[in-house]
Amino acid sequence: MTSSRVQPCLLVAALSVACSRTCENKPPPVEEPQRTVTADSDSTLEIVSEGAEPRHRLEVGRWAGLRYRLELSVDASLGIVGHPPLRAPTHVLVSSVEVLRGMADPVLREHGGRERRFVEERIVVDDARAESEELAPDALAGVNGALVGLRGLVIRQLVGEDGEVASLETELVGGKPPTPDVKRLLDTTMDSQRRFPFRLPHKPVGVGAKWRFRESITLQNVRLWQVSEMTFSRLTADRVTIALRVRHEAPRQEVPHPLDPAHTATVEQYRGDGSGELVMDRLSAVLIAGRLQTTGSLRLSWEHEGQAHSAMLVAASTTRLRGQVGDPPADAGPAATEGGDSSP
Repeated sequence: MTSSRVQPCLLVAALSVACSRTCENKPPPVEEPQRTVTADSDSTLEIVSEGAEPRHRLEVGRWAGLRYRLELSVDASLGIVGHPPLRAPTHVLVSSVEVLRGMADPVLREHGGRERRFVEERIVVDDARAESEELAPDALAGVNGALVGLRGLVIRQLVGEDGEVASLETELVGGKPPTPDVKRLLDTTMDSQRRFPFRLPHKPVGVGAKWRFRESITLQNVRLWQVSEMTFSRLTADRVTIALRVRHEAPRQEVPHPLDPAHTATVEQYRGDGSGELVMDRLSAVLIAGRLQTTGSLRLSWEHEGQAHSAMLVAASTTRLRGQVGDPPADAGPAATEGGDSSP
């Protein structure tokens, strides 16, 4: 069996505020892992438990010519303790994906200190828009005007058997190759897509299995550790469901001030938590539905004109995803419903 890998759409994921907070929810007890695999010096994957029999190999196994569509929506709010929070418009991104090279003829590339096999895919952004009932119409029109430029964006990506997005590169903007500066900007923005907290286990597992992925990343200029614990929660004839818990932690460090980038601030505390669920098509490994809720806090200190200042920034976000394997019917909307067809 080949199964499950998360492939949220791109760009809008960067609008999801990094999940971090100081809260009462404590992380689950750490169980002794059975095995550790090191992909590179900054990431590890541990199998905590293998789950019940029968066990299945969960891996990306797409074939050349496969097409699917994905829709990502992000709701986020950000505020400073003591002040009303600001809620951003809901950002929606709809993409069409075509597999150019599947696992029968994979791209072979040195990655993480060894040669690995990758699926190569082309992503086309079909729609990018913002929705809000609270934002003034002219302000919302301005946001949508900025998002129009993303429509038709063409990106090529490499996806490993474990679901890792190893490479994301912009190919076309407005039907033309981007300038080096624009390409660099978009590629940097899309790097957050590669850091989605998800991996598939390296050995067969059964329902109830748990594994943990840990990596060092940078979000909003903050260097931190991202730890994601996944649980194989359900298996049906055509679906695999994986529960997800995420934790972010960061040491004390100097960063550009988020409210005044010309100056620096000190991260005194950075902590985040998130939880959600991902539903994959069992045959194609395409995401059919997904949800990830995060909350977080960032405590900063800085000096201004000889005076010491501090602030606690708090954030929350909800990311929802849905997809469909195959081209949608002519009368379908931007993306298929959650129970879309999963036939090749």
